[in-house]
Amino acid sequence: MKKKRCIPVALLLALLLSLSACYSLQIDIPVPVGGLPAGETNAAAPAPTQPSESAYIPMSTAPAPSTSAPAVTQPSTAPSTVPSPLVTEPTNAKNPAEMQGAELLQFFNDSLNRIKTLNVGFTKNKLTSILDLQLSNSAANALVGLVKSSLLSETGDETVVPKGGDAAGVFSPSGKPYVSTLRQDDLTAITCEKVGDAYVISLAVKGETNPDTENSAMSRGFDFITVDDVVSTYAPKVGATVARNDIEVVFSDCTATLTVTADGTVQAYKTYVKGVMRMKNASIKKVITISTDLDVTLASTTEYTGFQY
Repeated sequence: MKKKRCIPVALLLALLLSLSACYSLQIDIPVPVGGLPAGETNAAAPAPTQPSESAYIPMSTAPAPSTSAPAVTQPSTAPSTVPSPLVTEPTNAKNPAEMQGAELLQFFNDSLNRIKTLNVGFTKNKLTSILDLQLSNSAANALVGLVKSSLLSETGDETVVPKGGDAAGVFSPSGKPYVSTLRQDDLTAITCEKVGDAYVISLAVKGETNPDTENSAMSRGFDFITVDDVVSTYAPKVGATVARNDIEVVFSDCTATLTVTADGTVQAYKTYVKGVMRMKNASIKKVITISTDLDVTLASTTEYTGFQY
């Protein structure tokens, strides 16, 4: 009898070890935006030293002399050289720390989208972590508890994209012509803080269950796992058969942090996404068949640095 009990225990261990191996693959959840700011053509322009000189806010000028004035009938006493109109200081210019809501989010989106528009170089570092494993089968879950520390894992990878390289294929969302098209109703919070000569914009995205790839907050700023990914890739890797309507992918605590100068030059960007893959009534066949619910909690932190314009 003891020998028969050992067989499913050993098989469950093999299953969970294969889970750990399969989830160490790159998973762009993270987590997923519109063109250049108006009038901006030089991505390498140095950051202004005064907030009022921000390239993001167009400068106003004094009105040009009228070209329709009547001809002068008397000899002019004015100097032969007429000075150019003076450029006046804008009265409504704002630095990012003075922006709020939709205005700040638009600055966030425009600054990030230049990365792909201008094929800016950068270094991408991604860390993927399995945070938790839970099975509904009480005996199997107790076994997981005994070996959970060895099953939970972290994997990292680094990608360097040179200036002029394929930023669209590497920078999230992968393959999209934008970095962020996030909208105000996608967010729970957005703030901006001045740090040295730069500004740190932080935002939090609303949680979503089973987001689609075209019309969700996640799709507008992150790479992420979909239900179809679970059906076609993750469930088969552990020998599991599960109906599509028994799968949920729940995202929460998704954040993005942008360090940028007043003229929209990105210095650093970081995203964090946490998701739970829930497979209900899964049939896992490893010599014997095990029926269980399986929850796998993963997190992905991606940092972009070393920008070259």
